[in-house]
Amino acid sequence: MIPLIASAPIGAALLALVVAVIVGLHLWRPRPMRRVVASTLLWERAAKQAGIRREPWRWWLALALALAIGVVCVVAITRPEVQGFGDGTRRTVVLLDNSPSLATRTRDGQTRWQHAQSVARSVIVGAPGPVMVVDAMGAAPSTGFGTRDEALAAVERIEVASAGAPGPPGLPGGRDIEVHVVGDGVARIDLPGDAIVHSVFEPADNVAVLRLSVQPSPADPLQVEAFVQVFNASPAPQSVRLTLRGGERFSITQSLAIAPGERVDATFDISGFEGGVLAAAARVPGDALPGDDIAYAVVDPHRTKRVLLVTRGNAALADSLAALPGVRVEVVDPARYRPRAGFDAFVFDGFAPPQPPSGGALLFRPPEVSWLPRADRSVGSVAVAPDVSRGAQAAGVPWHAVSVRRAALWSRVPDGVTRLVGVDAGALVITGRTGVPWTATGFLPGDTDLPLRADFPVFLGNVLAHLTATELVRTEPLGPVRVPLPQAEIRDGRGNPVPTHGSPGATLFDAIRPDIYTARAPGGVVRIATAVLDPRIADVNRSRFAAAEGATETPGGLPIERWGLLVFAVLLLLLIDWAAFTRRIAR
Repeated sequence: MIPLIASAPIGAALLALVVAVIVGLHLWRPRPMRRVVASTLLWERAAKQAGIRREPWRWWLALALALAIGVVCVVAITRPEVQGFGDGTRRTVVLLDNSPSLATRTRDGQTRWQHAQSVARSVIVGAPGPVMVVDAMGAAPSTGFGTRDEALAAVERIEVASAGAPGPPGLPGGRDIEVHVVGDGVARIDLPGDAIVHSVFEPADNVAVLRLSVQPSPADPLQVEAFVQVFNASPAPQSVRLTLRGGERFSITQSLAIAPGERVDATFDISGFEGGVLAAAARVPGDALPGDDIAYAVVDPHRTKRVLLVTRGNAALADSLAALPGVRVEVVDPARYRPRAGFDAFVFDGFAPPQPPSGGALLFRPPEVSWLPRADRSVGSVAVAPDVSRGAQAAGVPWHAVSVRRAALWSRVPDGVTRLVGVDAGALVITGRTGVPWTATGFLPGDTDLPLRADFPVFLGNVLAHLTATELVRTEPLGPVRVPLPQAEIRDGRGNPVPTHGSPGATLFDAIRPDIYTARAPGGVVRIATAVLDPRIADVNRSRFAAAEGATETPGGLPIERWGLLVFAVLLLLLIDWAAFTRRIAR
């Protein structure tokens, strides 16, 4: 039962008003009627036989019974909190589950969270003493025990988390503490053995897109495939309508029959999509958790890449570049080189322009220019030790087996430059960004046996893939995301700014839904595709309260609530007052 008045000052004012009215009514008497009679002897004897007496205690008894009835009625209406009357004061702790599954819709159109808040309010207003509210995800700081008004305000401030698992709740102990747990039982929360559980669980249909990844074919970069994982968390089989959509024209739809608890991997050929943001959405009638129905990925344009090779004559290098799938090569002599646009990447063989080109550049032993770090050491034969290469550009090449007859080395790598392949005396291959991405080697192709090896096209393909990538795209789960760009500006897929938190060398933000977030900073641009990824978030029917759906588990105790006792007390006092009046004991 929810009191009509929950404010303590208003309840005190109402109590004072009721007392004043009752006392005033008992003090106020109607004007006596005066009659002239011959003698009072007969009237006095008749009044004595009728039980009409003038003793003052009878008036006080009537006043006391009326006051008792009025006070109990006010208490039943307002339920004032009783604090500070010794260790016997009963304190209440409300553990409110705000894990992601509470965002699930129920059959009445509300969410489990709305039902949980309603139950929590009822528990708070019915508490006999101080109340503490604790959220399971630890997002709202606990204010300790306080009044009902403070506890109700705390319930309104708590929000459902978008991701993550609840931590161990910090619950106080004591024999005078009563713990109420309100939730759906999906999140695993350690509960005290004597806790009173209020379940808001209700089975619901839910289908989630756990993952969307895009990968070009190794044999043909122009052929791109999308891999989608769909999870049916519903208690019954579902016919899922899975749609991939990108740009203004590209769309693919497929129907999937998925059993309860089953995950299905689907593959789609998206070579017809020109590139950009790709969305995969799963639809079923009555889906109760729309936040996990979609996932995003960024597809790089997979058209033929134009590469300009600037060399004085290197047929092996030109042939290796031309052999790469999806690459078209144009060759020009360094003397005829002019800054040109329209190329996706540039390869410079023993040459470097005075200014950075318009696209990414691979430079074999470049001369000294202002926009590149200077190689400060020349060596003869050099051997690369095992396990000294790192990065995707150097992957797939056994550098320790490559013979280098002559090279220039970078003894010290500047900040912002990464050493890809190194030797004891310095770096042999480095990479960085000066307006555009670049990769530089300390050797010419003719000074190594690399062009004679099958690994040479692998190295060229890795570097070109890095140089022509539009933007770095990462896939992260929902929740806190760390971007390795200090003081970055984060915007969601709609272009709205996202609140951020500073961190040494990075920027933190909270991804609250699947989306494409863009981080921009002076150090570069990073795009982050966020998705559910964790099937435990989508599995909204895995509840340990399922057997007690919609019920409240309570420990043994009185079969009637406190407000029922107050109603019983009012009825008993009314019965006593009626008996005293009819028996002419009170007046």
